[in-house]
Parts: sequence; structure tokens; C-alpha cells
Amino acid sequence: LPSYFGVRASAVRTASMSNMKQTYLYVQQYATANRETIVASQFNYQNNPVKGKVRNVSSLAPQWQNRGTWADIIWTDFELGKWEPATATIGHNYSQVAPDQALYDLLEDDADAVKNILRSDGDNTRIVDGGTGALPYGTGAVARNQPGYFAANNFFNADEADPEYNGVFTFGQITQPERSLYLVDSYAGEIIQDDPAPWDNSAFMGSGDSVSIAGESPVQVDFRYNELALILFLDGHSEALAPWRDLDELEKIRKVRVRYLDRRPGYQP
Repeated sequence: LPSYFGVRASAVRTASMSNMKQTYLYVQQYATANRETIVASQFNYQNNPVKGKVRNVSSLAPQWQNRGTWADIIWTDFELGKWEPATATIGHNYSQVAPDQALYDLLEDDADAVKNILRSDGDNTRIVDGGTGALPYGTGAVARNQPGYFAANNFFNADEADPEYNGVFTFGQITQPERSLYLVDSYAGEIIQDDPAPWDNSAFMGSGDSVSIAGESPVQVDFRYNELALILFLDGHSEALAPWRDLDELEKIRKVRVRYLDRRPGYQP
């Protein structure tokens, strides 16, 4: 018989996969209303003549007002929730800001008080050593045992003030949506860069198919469901993948595209 923990991990994975699929429905609705534009992993509306509602709250640090991530856009545009008691402590009610570590710290053991499909049903299993906050707001999250992050592929970075800016993309520009990664489980925050370091799991790989903690690793992917991580692709389906060694293995062997999503498969700059 499967162990209790195995059954529990399977149930959490199934619920998290459902969250990803519901998130994708909002991505589609956003695209329909915005000329097929894919929700950006990062955005910056600070120089827009009309800044809109997203993260338009004075209690945020000035550099992060009207500037944030895909989660803020979906949470705000589709009015997914708010938490009025946070106003007195944090300065806003989260109607225009996606739930973050400050809110979950306030909720403590009552994380279910705010239903959030933009996070995993499983908790973060690791922290970023010395992290100053969830990406992109800090150097990485220290939020173990809080609802796990879904990180958006920063190929879709539309924040012109960010050094990793890559522009705005439409669905029509993506050459293989069924293999193009949009979201992945992460413990570090709401974005993940499309360069090798955050995907490098080699320090944790044992012999054969085993996985062991063999040393420090820059990997930001959280294999939180019995050593599986979920990926949401741009055609709307999700998959649970076992650990890979590095980005080359993920792209060339597992056939998951992270980089150059607007180019033909096999493109190299």
C-alpha cells in the first residue's frame, strides 16, 4: 500500500496542477483582452500615462509601486481576493497586490484564509540562504513552509527598468507553445531567469536516477512533490518532472523549452 506521505504528496500535486491550469485560463482571458499578449513575468507601469490599479498603492516601496510580476497582474485584473485586516499592519488590503511573504507572515498558520490559485498547494521546501525577499523584489525568498511559489519564465520580462528586459510577446510569436515553459515550481520567488544557473541541479544529483544533497546548488526549482516539480506550458497543459541535471538536459533531452521561445527549435545565438 502507498504510504500516507506518498498519497498526501500526490493529492497536493494534483491540487497544484489544478491551480496552474486555472491560472492559465486567466492568462488566456488576459490575452483575449490585450491583443493576444502573454502576461509578462515582470512589468513596469511607472512611466505609463495611465498607471492602472496593479500595485498602485502608496504603502509599497517607491521602486515597486506600479511595478511587479505576472501574479500581481492576474490577481488584480481578475479581482481574485483581498484581506482587509492587512491594511492596519501592512498598509493595504491586497486587492491590488498578489499575496506575498508579508501577508503569509501575518496569517501565520492560517494561510488558507486567503485562497490563492497563483501558488502551489505544497509549501516551499527550501530557502535562499541569506535571501532578502522573493524574486524579483529581493535576492530570493526565505519562506519555507509558506505556500510554494510558481515562478514565471523571465523570458517574458517586460520591465524596461530591469537588466533582463526582453519585451512583450504574443501567443502568435511562440513557435512551440506545447513545449514552451511558462510557470515552474520554485522556492525563490515569482520569476525564474531563462539562463542556466537557476536550472542547474547537478550538485543534487546522485548516481543513476537517485537524488542526494551533494553540495550547494544554484537551482531555484522546487521539486516539492516527492522529488517532482510541476511545469505549465503555453498550450495550457502541465507536467510533473523528476529532477534534471541542468538546463541542457531539460531542453535537449526532456524537450522543455526555456529560452528563445520565439525562435525555431534548436536555435543558438
